[in-house]
Amino acid sequence: MEGSTLVWIVVLVLAVVIAAAVLALVLRKRREEHRRTRAEELRRESDLQATHAVTERADADRKAAEAEAARLDAQRAQREATEAETAAQQEHARYEDRIREADRLDPDVDHREEGYEPGGATDPRAGDARGPESQRNL
Repeated sequence: MEGSTLVWIVVLVLAVVIAAAVLALVLRKRREEHRRTRAEELRRESDLQATHAVTERADADRKAAEAEAARLDAQRAQREATEAETAAQQEHARYEDRIREADRLDPDVDHREEGYEPGGATDPRAGDARGPESQRNL
């Protein structure tokens, strides 16, 4: 009986080893399948993120282009404002030159007097200490 008991013990140990190997194989296959499924989910999520990233990049590029256009418009507007200011100053200078010339020619105006202002209060025709510009608004 000793021999048959030993055989049964060996058979039982082999059965346990085989069962453990089969169980390990089944568990490994399940783990691999789970990992494949998870990897596929991550790939799908990555594809969605890539699409979103492309959309975000396009939006950022569009906004950058709009900002550049606004910057160029602001530069143009500033240049036009500067040109308009220069034109206004030049027109005022021409006006003042003509008034000075008229005051220089007018024998009733002392254009050499201290405090003289072209077309100002020293002009006897002005009749108002505020000068001709303010009279136009009256």
